[in-house]
Amino acid sequence: MSNGFEFLPRSSRRMGFPKRAVSMFLLVAMVFGGGWLFLYWTNLLAQGSLEKEIEEIHKKNESLTIAIRAMLPKPEVFGDLEIMVKRHNIALIGPRIHWTNLLQDLEAVLPADSVVVKFENSANGQPVFEAGEKDFRLQVMVSSVVTGNSLYKAMLNKKSFASLKMTPQGEQNYQGRQGVVYQIEFNYGGEG
Repeated sequence: MSNGFEFLPRSSRRMGFPKRAVSMFLLVAMVFGGGWLFLYWTNLLAQGSLEKEIEEIHKKNESLTIAIRAMLPKPEVFGDLEIMVKRHNIALIGPRIHWTNLLQDLEAVLPADSVVVKFENSANGQPVFEAGEKDFRLQVMVSSVVTGNSLYKAMLNKKSFASLKMTPQGEQNYQGRQGVVYQIEFNYGGEG
């Protein structure tokens, strides 16, 4: 039995890829493979140089940290320096009020619902204080006489409030609130 394939010319009966296609495939594979190898190699080089730079930066950071720690004075020096600065300040401008300590002491004794109506220098009646002045006058509004009594007891128990005088000023309205106002005078001796 015969088929039509036999009657084709010999050149048309070839089966498979032409040689040109195979050579093109090999050429493209070599180009892609070479490109991949080149990129892989450059990536390894870049990663190696980056790791070296990171290691150098860490070494420089450690050496700078050691150098800075060596330059810092010892903690005892700061304590001595603070004592010397306080001594010089007292010699130059007299004793000073530590305002943060004063305000913390007042916050510790004042009731949560109280309002400071006025805060002034008891010597001149103004809210202006010189370096050595430790006499204060303030007006505080509290919710009731009972709260005022507990405020007085709390201030008496604080040793930083000396020469304490507390005078009731009666019931008043202040900023839409009603309460009992007390005028409080004291000499502040808190040093922290």
